[in-house]
Amino acid sequence: MGRAVSRAASKGSGVVENVTDYVQESYLYRWLTAEPEPDVVVIDLRETYTVGPFIRLLDATIEWLQPYWEASTLKRGTDACIRGLEWAAATKPGRVLASILAPPEPPERAETRNDRAGKIEDTDDEREQPEDQ
Repeated sequence: MGRAVSRAASKGSGVVENVTDYVQESYLYRWLTAEPEPDVVVIDLRETYTVGPFIRLLDATIEWLQPYWEASTLKRGTDACIRGLEWAAATKPGRVLASILAPPEPPERAETRNDRAGKIEDTDDEREQPEDQ
């Protein structure tokens, strides 16, 4: 019985590792987690003539609806659900689930990385530099 559980656990962890590797090597994951380019120009859309008026209208609507939202039954129900989720997150299964769903560390913090073949490659920072004699 113990061996069967051990085999199932090892196969399960292998599947999780394979899925994790596949996801982390996907184009979408790399695009979503990439650092922004230093020469990227940021435009504040509130200051534009085309989008600015819509944003101001949206801001005014939200300010007008805020008191109604604060007094609504929907907000009380949402708050109760959030409190329930916070309680569940404080339990041991909740902490385990949170650790499974936690995002990985950024690539620059990783000392080495695994390629698809399972080999460990040196990063550029780790390569030994020749010493001056």
